[in-house]
Amino acid sequence: MIDGPVTALIGNGLSIAYNPGMSCPELTKSLLPLLENSPGGDDVRRALHNLADKITAGTADGDDFEQLLGPVDVAAGAVSALESLAAAYNGTGAASGDPLVQALRMSTEFADKFYQVGVSHVLKLVDERSHGKGNDVADKFFRALAEAAGDGCCLATLNYDNLLISGALSHFSLKKDLADGLEPVEFELTAGHTAKGFRLRTSPFIDSQACAVLALHGSLSWLRRGTEYVKFGMPSLRYDPGFWADCIEQKTDWRPVVVLTNQSQKSMRVLEYPFSMAYQMFTERLKRSSRWLIGGYGFGDQCVNQVLRHASESATHAINCLVVTYGDHPTQEVIDETLQGIHVSAYRGGFSALLTASEWRDWKVV
Repeated sequence: MIDGPVTALIGNGLSIAYNPGMSCPELTKSLLPLLENSPGGDDVRRALHNLADKITAGTADGDDFEQLLGPVDVAAGAVSALESLAAAYNGTGAASGDPLVQALRMSTEFADKFYQVGVSHVLKLVDERSHGKGNDVADKFFRALAEAAGDGCCLATLNYDNLLISGALSHFSLKKDLADGLEPVEFELTAGHTAKGFRLRTSPFIDSQACAVLALHGSLSWLRRGTEYVKFGMPSLRYDPGFWADCIEQKTDWRPVVVLTNQSQKSMRVLEYPFSMAYQMFTERLKRSSRWLIGGYGFGDQCVNQVLRHASESATHAINCLVVTYGDHPTQEVIDETLQGIHVSAYRGGFSALLTASEWRDWKVV
């Protein structure tokens, strides 16, 4: 049995255990009718699938909102680059009245607007399904994890919801996240509505004695406006009609801070602030930890797998890793491809039955 610091990586499986409506297919099923509620109707669905197929060479998964919205994100960036290329090639300058440059700019603005509206619809669904609903699976798990890990551990999540943050607040005595911890500042979210928030920290340092809570791919509560990155309390975003409704209607200049795109873009986005800082802190905590718990993650994000692979291959001390999943996915082969050179056990009964499993008893230190 290996004792020592703990780093836990929590994926969408925990959110699904809390509320099955948080699964990717269920969210996508609810998203498409919202996007189709436009003059184009079913044409929007067909156009989305067509764009996804063009960019992903026909491999896009129609049940995955990241693969449907991601190509729109890719297109916005690509057309923006073409705008600059056209201006340079024609020698007209980006601010000129060149018809080609103007047309490309309009295409960029449309793609960016559509992507932001789609992301806001997804986050609105996530907020609705993770707030005040579901069962106590997550709470029981975090209570047991706090007993097994104690303060000084790292809780990293790939989820946008606040289940992990709520669990940390409830069961860990000393916890820090990516908010700077200074005095909150009041910001105007929309015309007539203000809210207080904490700016995100700019230094990748959290007291090693504290439980570090890292939202690797952003959070429902993170918003940005220009160069300002702020964490708001979720109740302050749930006014009537709600921040996400205002975001969908383009009534705010604040934007969500999440990595919600396809794999090619995701690996680029995590190199940007604040995700790069979260990844740096996660990597450092992995290196210091002798017990890892990876739960509800299907090993589908290459940017995450790369960090796990490097940390396991370069480990200078013994590591005991418990992978918690439900069913046959991911396969043992997929797990072994990522986690190399360390002791790994897999429990495939999901979070609901985890705490009575022998794999949990063997992993935790009593």
